[in-house]
This record gives sequence, structure tokens and C-alpha cells, in this order.
Amino acid sequence: MPLLYYWTRENYVRNMDDRDWFHLNQGSPLLREAAEGERLWAFTRNSRGDFVLAAELVITAKGLNSPAWTERYGPFRVWGSMSSSAYFDAERSPSVEALLRALSPKAKAARLGQSFQGHAAVRRLSLDDERLLSAFALDLPLHPVVHPEGRRDVARFLMDEELSVELALPTPQTALPGWMGEAPPPPTLAWGRVYPRDAALPQRLQRLYDGRCQLCGWDPASVYHRQLCEAHHIQWLSRGGWDRLDNLILLCPNHHRAVHSLDATLDFADLTWRFGDRREPIQLNEHLPRAA
Repeated sequence: MPLLYYWTRENYVRNMDDRDWFHLNQGSPLLREAAEGERLWAFTRNSRGDFVLAAELVITAKGLNSPAWTERYGPFRVWGSMSSSAYFDAERSPSVEALLRALSPKAKAARLGQSFQGHAAVRRLSLDDERLLSAFALDLPLHPVVHPEGRRDVARFLMDEELSVELALPTPQTALPGWMGEAPPPPTLAWGRVYPRDAALPQRLQRLYDGRCQLCGWDPASVYHRQLCEAHHIQWLSRGGWDRLDNLILLCPNHHRAVHSLDATLDFADLTWRFGDRREPIQLNEHLPRAA
């Protein structure tokens, strides 16, 4: 069952600026009915006031949010594939209003977005509807920040946001005294977004679980006499997650890398991690609440 979602311009702009991509939180229970592999289409308004397609998320997982996240964004969440989903450039895309009104007979409000309010912000599409949307989106320009290389593959800085760094190197140097030949090449500027973190939170996790992995129970201190497990943000900071204890989990290096490499997701309904078709329940838990 493909879905159509109205993304208000305010939220669209904020999410694009915050790199809060490849997932959707909402209060509509329709998100629970969508099957993995199906698509969630989003439309928004651009700066000219046109309604345009904003995203095509290929759903890889769905679940319930944590209670704290539910209060702010709604209880339901779907995750989109980071390799095959697409975000379109709203400023360079043509209006899709005529097509959307044809697909949604009940969308009779003077402004299209007024017909997509509350739970009605998410609506079902037929397969024929989706074929028309797919044809419309075939040549739409991709968002240059989300897809900097013009492809649907997401940039590595989002996959590795836990390891992001920011470096500002000096301005180009001239040849040093005694240097024979050309001046050395200028240093390059490299940066990745850095998110503020409370250094005390990982230590609280280490104490709470005696340094053991919450997923597999591995206890590195008993073997190596070192704390080798790592704190991971369940809702990535680059996707709008909070730097709070209830958004952190302690993972061994293997599970931490697997979560990032597979874009694994945690369903708070049963506190089970989803690694594609594989499910792994949390073994140790003293601080994460289940969703109601």
C-alpha cells in the first residue's frame, strides 16, 4: 500500500537544514500498515508557493517511537532506504498540484495542503496512482545537499555521523626558507557536522551495564580489563535525535558497526533491533521504556 504525505514547508525546510532525512514520524496509524519495500511519497510547497514532490521514501522498516519521541512527533515511524530513496529539489521542480488533486478526489480545499491535515496528512494511494507519480518523478532534479553527487546513494557523512569531525586547516602556505622547488600544495579544508554531546552520558551507560553490550551481553572487562563498548544514539543526531540517556544504548564495536552499516532500526514496541530480515532483542535494559 503506497502512501502520500503532506510535508508542510516549515517542516520541510527545517528537516533539510538539520539533515533529518530518510524517515518519517507521524500520528497516522497508516504508517503501521505500509509494507516494507513500498513507497511513501511526500509533497510540500516551495518558495514560490507551488506544491511539488519532495521525497520518495522506499520503506525498509516500521515501528513505534519511544514515549518521549511520541509526545513530540507521534507514535509511528517508518524508515526509508538510504540507497534507493530520493529527495527532490523543491525549488527546481514543477507543480504537482493538478496530478495530486486528480489522485485525491476529496482534496477540494482552496489550498491543497488544507485537505491534508492531522491524520489525513497521510493517505493511501492505489497502484495506478503510484504509477502516475513515478512517471511524474522520473526526471525530477534531486536535492543537491541530500544527493551531492546527483545519485540516490546518501553521502557517507550521514552514515558515519557518530564519527563526524570538523577541521579548519590554515590558509595556504608559501615556500619555507631553504625550500628547493615549488611551494607545497595548500592544505585542504575538510569538515563534517559536529553535534554537541554530553560526555557524562556514555559513562552513565558504562556504569549502568558494567560495560556490557546491551544487545549481546559481551563483557570486555572480563577479558581485556577495558571498557570497549560504545554509546550509540538510537535516533541519530543527524536525524534529529536528542543527546539524552533515553536515546542512547551501549553496544559492542561489532554491533555498533552493524547498526551503522545496515542502518538498523529499533522498534520500541518490543525493544527489538531490525537488521534487515534479522531481529535481535535487547538483552540488557534498565533505562529504555517500551512504547505503549
